[in-house]
Amino acid sequence: MALLGVAAVLLLLVAGTDGAVKEEQHGFAIWTATAGGTDGEGACGYGGHPAETIPFNGLVAGLGADHGDCGVCYRVICHHNDACDDDGFRVTVTDMCRGAACAHARGNLFELTNDDFVRMAKPGRGDELRAAGLVSVRYQWEDCAYSPLPPSGLNFPAFRVVPGSTDKDFAVTVVCIEGMAAGKEVMVQIKNKGEADWHLMTWTGGATWKYTSRNTSLTPLPVTAPISMKVTEPLLGSYRPPPVKEVTADEVIPAGWQAGKTYYPRAS
Repeated sequence: MALLGVAAVLLLLVAGTDGAVKEEQHGFAIWTATAGGTDGEGACGYGGHPAETIPFNGLVAGLGADHGDCGVCYRVICHHNDACDDDGFRVTVTDMCRGAACAHARGNLFELTNDDFVRMAKPGRGDELRAAGLVSVRYQWEDCAYSPLPPSGLNFPAFRVVPGSTDKDFAVTVVCIEGMAAGKEVMVQIKNKGEADWHLMTWTGGATWKYTSRNTSLTPLPVTAPISMKVTEPLLGSYRPPPVKEVTADEVIPAGWQAGKTYYPRAS
């Protein structure tokens, strides 16, 4: 997503769809006073990242119960209300929908923070839109795009070592991939220190992968740092033309890594 400002948005999306929505869809948006990062770990495994370290312009719940849309970006545009602006803004799937509003939603429900709900309004008409409480929206899949964050200059994609991971049972959450979804629609590979070969990781839900054997037992395999990571987006139908996109982060997870910490590639 082109960084339109590091907004603290919680956007909850309910649907039965498996995979990113390629064509324009219709749904609804409501607002909440809650701001900041995700709620705890969240269904995607991103954790409660503050906006200054994870540049999501919107935080969203997953499409479908398997959370396969984690990391997918959508452009959301409010309509059918005279206070709506025509431009909309980009959001990122980071969580699943919870609560009574989600349980009773008919169609796709977006829950945004107050600040971002009014961003959908024409200049000077934010209060009018907020007073509506619920508005119709159009939304469609878009490439994600992230920029280094000043003054830290962080680069992306980021890799968050799952809390509880050890060198004998290792899992990682992939965060902020430019132009890609970070859910199950990508392939994640790992390379240990001193190895020449890449090894496929096993998707375990959300945007999280585990290093396991490739047989039916899925036995955890040990890792040796520094660890390199590779993320590949396969062809996903007509909405993703060739060539296949691939991102390699050499030795992104250093020796002495800590579970629960997020690691960023070195600037090239």
